Amino acid sequence: MDGLIIAPCHNESESLKKFNDILLDNLKKINSNFEILYLNDGSTDDTQNVIYEICKKNRKINYINFKKNYGKNKILFYTLRYSLDFDFVILIDSDLQHDPIYIKDLVNKFKDGKHDTVIGLRKSYKETKVVKFLKKIYFFFCGLSTDQEHFSDYRLISSKIIKKVVNINIYPPFMRHFLDSLSLRKGFISIDIRDREYGTSKFNVFKLIILGLKSIIYLKFNKKKIISLIFFNLLIFIITFFSNNIFYYIASTLVSIISFYLIAIKILFFKKEIFFYQSSFKK
Repeated sequence: MDGLIIAPCHNESESLKKFNDILLDNLKKINSNFEILYLNDGSTDDTQNVIYEICKKNRKINYINFKKNYGKNKILFYTLRYSLDFDFVILIDSDLQHDPIYIKDLVNKFKDGKHDTVIGLRKSYKETKVVKFLKKIYFFFCGLSTDQEHFSDYRLISSKIIKKVVNINIYPPFMRHFLDSLSLRKGFISIDIRDREYGTSKFNVFKLIILGLKSIIYLKFNKKKIISLIFFNLLIFIITFFSNNIFYYIASTLVSIISFYLIAIKILFFKKEIFFYQSSFKK
């Protein structure tokens, strides 16, 4: 079997060499052919040069250097479209929080032929009470199972799932839940999320709120629903025009605000984007 390891990076110059050494050591223990692809998401530190040095020493390691910071979800969605030549792809963070030791378990679980996705289940994860509360709201509005809270980004996805990704034109704001929705045969392994050894997390409460709003709109408001909302808004406006009832004025204003907000979100956040990058990866 041929597998591709995809590791997004953003300002990971301190941890990248150590991560790569640990990754290569673990891949030697697995009976599969692997290539490694580093996605440099517009890093402003020395990440790009570290990746160049790593790639010079191993012809099976490649890179894509994105010219600006597009965000992890976007670059993964873009890159998966060019991964169809592989039997499976493993997504792993390069900040050493995802231990490469679990790759063997992911592959072994996949090789039993019962799963098209194998997900790393987090045994424990340090989060503030605010983050936990926001996550509960997000899961409620998206209609997601609370069990999915333990699903990590660290996972193996089969070529069957990747083919489904290719048929999607608009990138999903939350890649993890998007991939979950594409798989009907999920397998699981237990993993520990390690503490960061270098740098600080790029994720914060504000980014979590924005990501949550995008995801709710992506999952719950398709084009038909937004069009229906607009027609409903026009209907209320017409009624308001021929009426002096204050209730209709308030309702019309609220629906207008919601309608234009949803349209703006769809246009600004889910538009097709042109990616500027430099790559050694043969697509």
